[in-house]
Amino acid sequence: MRKKLGIIGGMGPWATSYIFEKIIDTVDADTDQDHIHTFIDSNTEITDRTKAITEGATSPVAEINRSIEKLEQCGASVFILPCNTSHYFFEDFKCSKSSIIINIIEVTVKACMDMDKSGKFCILATNGTIDSELYQKCFDSHKLNYTIPDKDFQQAIMDMIYKVIKNGGDYNKLDGLTEFFELQIKNGAGYFVLGCTELSMLMQRPAFKKYRMIDSSLELAKSAIIECGYPMKS
Repeated sequence: MRKKLGIIGGMGPWATSYIFEKIIDTVDADTDQDHIHTFIDSNTEITDRTKAITEGATSPVAEINRSIEKLEQCGASVFILPCNTSHYFFEDFKCSKSSIIINIIEVTVKACMDMDKSGKFCILATNGTIDSELYQKCFDSHKLNYTIPDKDFQQAIMDMIYKVIKNGGDYNKLDGLTEFFELQIKNGAGYFVLGCTELSMLMQRPAFKKYRMIDSSLELAKSAIIECGYPMKS
């Protein structure tokens, strides 16, 4: 039985657009009717997740649950949140017993396991995701090797997310991250986990084509397609 998909977006709007595009690109569809019936709430009233975690700012949970409730009323029964940091609050998300919320952290780490169980993965994410150890704990539970950026690399990532991608800045500046990528490779990293949906933009940059990356947005899109009962392109 095919299910309807609800995307709780606005965290940020670009990441919402990107994952919807990935779902459209990845589902095996020949006609309009072959695509997933999708509802999107790009709820920009959801507060900043990193600030809620690291600074004690207003929690995003109430607004996220409002979006889930609205989309359930529309008929959605499978939900995704294209924001890794929001999953710090995952246990507080509420949906009916007949619905499911896919966990982006879990599906991304599973993709890492399928990629290379003995590899070393560098986790790239916001301060909120790194500080709360969302990925580290999941990697530990599966006995996978990983590393996190040093202070300078982490600050560079945050600058790219908040000062370039979120505000629609000069995407050429993203190429400045390659020097940090090279250093991580010298230190043994074989793969880079794009653990922030904004960082999926790196996949579009020619300068990063040579790196082996696991895109959390793409893995979430794949899981949503499967959970909704649709085929993926081979």
